[in-house]
Amino acid sequence: NDTLSISDTSMHRLFDAIPAHVVFNTAHKTNNVFIINKGLDHGIKKNMGVISSQGIAGVVLSSNQNYSAVMSLLNTNMKITPHINGQEYFTEIIWDNSKFNCLTINGINKLEQINLGDVVSTGNSSLLFPKGIPIGHISKINDTPKSQYFELKLETATNFRDLEYVFVIINNEYFSLNDLLSND
Repeated sequence: NDTLSISDTSMHRLFDAIPAHVVFNTAHKTNNVFIINKGLDHGIKKNMGVISSQGIAGVVLSSNQNYSAVMSLLNTNMKITPHINGQEYFTEIIWDNSKFNCLTINGINKLEQINLGDVVSTGNSSLLFPKGIPIGHISKINDTPKSQYFELKLETATNFRDLEYVFVIINNEYFSLNDLLSND
């Protein structure tokens, strides 16, 4: 069995992680993708989170029997909510294709305690990833005088040029939780 499991305190399996090998990867385009050697035959489906040993890598776009295409974190269509210093911020981390392995966070008020080097991770607002998976760390804080918000630059935890092995995250409660959210 090549599946790892993450359980809660009552030993209920919350997440499974299936290891995969990256067989194709782009890191120089506007909308980067990579292909892994696991697909439908291995339980991989669209909208599953993918992590590296360092942190977030992407989200599954599509799968065939043996392979899956994954939207990289270095993709202008990838959006993820940041969790910094115990606080979840309801803004998005985006890749604007301006610098390799550099993401941007806008919309965090200057009254917040944000420092260089702070780790940015996943929070509770994602059904695709467990809480606490690193996204990156703050590498630059732009303080525009006429704005009440910071522009933060974030260096990704995952090195996408050397991406070789990943884990596909299966949230065992995804459909139950998503059904509740769909009824809103």
